Amino acid sequence: MPTPPRASALRTLGPCSKKKRNVPVETPGFPPEVSSLDGTGLQFKNKYGDVLQNPRLVDGALLQESKTSDGGGSTQFRLRSDGSTMIATRISRSPKLPGVVEYTLTYARRPRTP
Repeated sequence: MPTPPRASALRTLGPCSKKKRNVPVETPGFPPEVSSLDGTGLQFKNKYGDVLQNPRLVDGALLQESKTSDGGGSTQFRLRSDGSTMIATRISRSPKLPGVVEYTLTYARRPRTP
């Protein structure tokens, strides 16, 4: 099965030192995204020129926001207390849409097989 276009692969950095304050996330076909280790957001432009706010911590969840010339939106990633389930909620706004589009995806980690 092909990888979804926004599935990211965290580049292996090895042990973090106090000098490294940012973590790059690379997605094939997209510019690298850099997030800060302290949870504050950083802005960057994607390959379409849209300004995005890299994920930042908000109430225990990662929040990524975007603003484009014709709308914008946000994606929130929240890990459940079981540590194996992640809830991703996407909200999109655009004058080209009849209203706000919101959907939630639930990801569950599969148990490892021996």
